[in-house]
Order: sequence, then structure tokens, then C-alpha cells
Amino acid sequence: AIYGTNGVLSEDSDLTFSGSTLTATAFSGPLAGNVNGNLSGTVLTATQGTINHDSLANFVTNSLKDSTDYAAIFFPGGHGAMLGLPESRDVSKLINWSYNNDLFMLAIFHGPAVLLAASIDANNEDFIYKGYNIAAFPDAVDAQGPMIGYTPGKMPWIYGEKLNKLGVTIINEGADDTVKIDRKLITGASPLAANNFGKLAATELLKEMKK
Repeated sequence: AIYGTNGVLSEDSDLTFSGSTLTATAFSGPLAGNVNGNLSGTVLTATQGTINHDSLANFVTNSLKDSTDYAAIFFPGGHGAMLGLPESRDVSKLINWSYNNDLFMLAIFHGPAVLLAASIDANNEDFIYKGYNIAAFPDAVDAQGPMIGYTPGKMPWIYGEKLNKLGVTIINEGADDTVKIDRKLITGASPLAANNFGKLAATELLKEMKK
């Protein structure tokens, strides 16, 4: 099963999440484990009916031990990913738990900002994603937001630079369709990457489920 925050990658996305439900187009192959699936044409809706956590804090406190119920953690983008999540110790525990249990980490658009939470209470040298290459929404493009009417003012902080200082390399320069998989971290640069991001994530998760 996949546990993600509510959200849609984009209007034409191949991969969407709502609570504990994954809906994916162009997703084929057998399901495994305790995932319940309904297939209609090329659209698969997979749910894990026992997941009903009322808060992240409750999940972190009570359910982290049940790693076999999960295949991935997903952080969708938008500037909301930069509000509170990178400083959250609950998020830090979640990310480190997923890494230590060899789960996939999925993040697109501004979602990679949340990875900063993994550095809470850790030395820079011990950052779990040090040496990784990712695709993410560039700081330079965010800086242009007020000029094009995308944001009402200057961003109070930028996350790409912080990730760089922790040893992460952002491979794209524009808000384009770049996607990247590095070990079990799958990232996408912007909403333009949503289609390829969804296909890549679905393919890799399916391969994992077949093991």
C-alpha cells in the first residue's frame, strides 16, 4: 500500500493520491501483498482498507513498526510542501523510517523540500540523501514568481540551496519535465513532469511488488 497526503499531481497526471488510495493510468501487471485492486481498462485504483490514520503524529507514534504494509511515501508539490513539513520532527521520523526500511520515497515539484526534515537532529555528514541526484522545482524559477504573478511576493526561504549544502544535486535548471530515480528516491521537477513521474513511480513500485 502507499500512504500519501491528499493531492493530485496535475490535471493530466497518470498518478494521483487521496489518503491511502492510489489511482494510476497506464499501470498494468499483477498486484501482490495486501493491496486490494480494481482494474478498469487502463486505470487501476489500489487501496489498503486498513489505513485510517487521523494524523501524521498518530501514525508516527503507533504504526511505524508495520513497515510491511507500505511500499512508498509520497510528498506532492506546491509551495505547501515548504510550510511546516521540513521542520517537523514527525516528518523526520517518517522519512528516516522509510529509508531504514528500504521503502520508496516519491516527491515532485516542491515536494523535495520535505526531505530537509531528515536532517533534523543529524549532522550534515549523516544526511541520508547526501550524494543523491534529484529533480526539483528550481530556486531560480521561484525567484521569478512575483514578476509573473505566480507568487504574491518574494519567497521567505528557498529549499534547493539548503539541499545542495547537505550534498544533494538538483539536475534540472528549469521547471521542466525532468524526472530522476536515484536508488529508491524518485523525484520530478514540476507539474510538467507529472506524467513521466507517475509512469516511473508505477513501474518501479510494480517491480518491487513482484519480488
